[in-house]
Amino acid sequence: HAPTREQALAKLDRALAQTRIVGLPNNVAFLRYILNTESFSQANLDTALIEREADELFNQHPLDLSTLVVTA
Repeated sequence: HAPTREQALAKLDRALAQTRIVGLPNNVAFLRYILNTESFSQANLDTALIEREADELFNQHPLDLSTLVVTA
């Protein structure tokens, strides 16, 4: 929670950056990539967001199958 969307997104990004999960594959980095897309920051959200942003999202972070399963 924050006074503005921009501040709330920055706070969420910091929280994700500080998240540490040991021993399990996770999608924290992928969530940060989504969070930092223009679509997400502008609240242009729908179920096609990942597909629409796929080129940008998947070129930034090489994902293995286990990460994709966690993301789904």
